[in-house]
Amino acid sequence: MQPRRRYRGHATINEERHRAAQFATAASGYVEEREAALREQCVVFQGKLQAFAREHRREIESDGALRTRFLELCMNLGVEPFLSRRSVWSQLLGLSEWYARLGFLVAQIALATRDWNGGVIRLTVLRRALQRRLDVDCGTQEPSEKRARIVSNDDIARAVRTLERLRAGFRIISIDEGKKECCLVSGAAGEISFTEDEKAVLQRARATGGSICRQDLPWENIRWGRSIERLLQLGILWVDDGASDGQRRYWALGLIPESIEDQNPVSESGPSDRYEGRPITSVASKLP
Repeated sequence: MQPRRRYRGHATINEERHRAAQFATAASGYVEEREAALREQCVVFQGKLQAFAREHRREIESDGALRTRFLELCMNLGVEPFLSRRSVWSQLLGLSEWYARLGFLVAQIALATRDWNGGVIRLTVLRRALQRRLDVDCGTQEPSEKRARIVSNDDIARAVRTLERLRAGFRIISIDEGKKECCLVSGAAGEISFTEDEKAVLQRARATGGSICRQDLPWENIRWGRSIERLLQLGILWVDDGASDGQRRYWALGLIPESIEDQNPVSESGPSDRYEGRPITSVASKLP
């Protein structure tokens, strides 16, 4: 004989509903209290950040690593120090105006050199060019209290983000798996996505002093030709048929070694006459 099923009465059901409502009210109150406490802590923390910014403004301006950590703390609190020029953070640090200025210089240098590097320039080269421009604006090229803020790669990345609203195709990419070598790309190159094969070509060119030939990558002809042709169309690679070994080489002028770039610094007036208006053969003959 099966046991009879016991049914709950209305009183039991009402009691359970009442208990559940009490739990929900208590939980809601706890959450509200926690949110209020967190908001209060955030306000206190923001006040401490502002005090820190006032006390250490010079260090934040001159030390790129400290500036990056400080901005990360601000982001975690939902504070964007350079979002508005009218914000208290902008008044404390002047970051909004400075990043806008930096973004303008990034665009200026990228556009001035695009004809010969195809819109690809190493971040290390771009950073040095920016630092020279900022130092010149401050009237000195020697380390001093009056020297411009030291530009970091993180500063460049933030400045590039200020250019996104222009939709001019400025972005930063990594050409190796370790992300140790980054480049700014702009123009047509900035509006497309590089394939893994195209990144491999650029990575190999960087590793071999800025140039690459067919023997450097043991690929099938179709795979090699497809990648090279697209990079040539974008103007990132230049053809050199006058190499001493008789092989056709492809030069990525935006990836040549830093030591060679130092001999031909990027200027605001545009690319040096070392490249401008000359065939790539004459360029290659001057490189080691």
